[in-house]
Amino acid sequence: MNLYHKFTYLSLNLFARWLRLLNDQTRDRLAIRLAAFIYNWVPLRKSTAVKNIARAFPDKSADWREEVLRRCYQFFLRLACLFFVIPEKYPQLKIHVTGREALDAALTGNQGAIMVAGHFGAWEVYAAWTGYNNYPVVPVAVRQRNRGANRFFTELRGQAGITPIYRKESLENMYAALEAGKLLTLGSDQDARKHGVFVEFFGQYSSTPKGTALFHLNTGAPVVCGACYEESDEYYLELERLPITPEDDVQSITQKYTTLLEQAVRRHPEQYFWWHRRWKTRPPATE
Repeated sequence: MNLYHKFTYLSLNLFARWLRLLNDQTRDRLAIRLAAFIYNWVPLRKSTAVKNIARAFPDKSADWREEVLRRCYQFFLRLACLFFVIPEKYPQLKIHVTGREALDAALTGNQGAIMVAGHFGAWEVYAAWTGYNNYPVVPVAVRQRNRGANRFFTELRGQAGITPIYRKESLENMYAALEAGKLLTLGSDQDARKHGVFVEFFGQYSSTPKGTALFHLNTGAPVVCGACYEESDEYYLELERLPITPEDDVQSITQKYTTLLEQAVRRHPEQYFWWHRRWKTRPPATE
């Protein structure tokens, strides 16, 4: 690591230690104030989020959409602060799980399982739950350019027993994880450009990663969909086996889990990461 990366690693560790000294109420107040500052004074990707919410909810008023975005900033700043303290705070978290039997059943075979999720809700709580409950989870993650930040995040998640495979590594590593009976975890709701398959998301065709469908079709590994949302400082993790038939192909499988994600977002729009350029790539017919 160069000097800047070492400084980043040290700074993140010091910030995490400081946050761990705060009680939950103080940490939340800090996150909400920081969210207000960023909302008002740091417009990075804010216009993208405004447009995305308007595209997803064209029938809602401008005031409703603005309130959703404000709460979105608050939710993700609170989640970010929680992430730094999860190793110490996890035993205190109230997590209600439905569908755990679907996940357990999916892992009874000898081909592993695929867990697909979106950038919705408290995904760090979701990931921690799988790790601390000894599921053989292997997330496919993006390696941080800053090696200090990458080391910090890897070490923090590693305390829950989570070791990622990085997206640009060989596909053989991902197939090997499935062959070893692991739970390969994919986030599949970002714009996949021209490499994706177009499926409907909020009534608009969206380029979506094909990885989940291809891994299933090539290995037979079952697919489990998961979403974790927050209500009144408690977390609700919902797991569901994706119903796939022999007639399904890449497009129909991708559409099925995208539809489940949309349903979750409609229930809690303030807990979706609207800053992604989700509809950046247009279908070929409209270009």
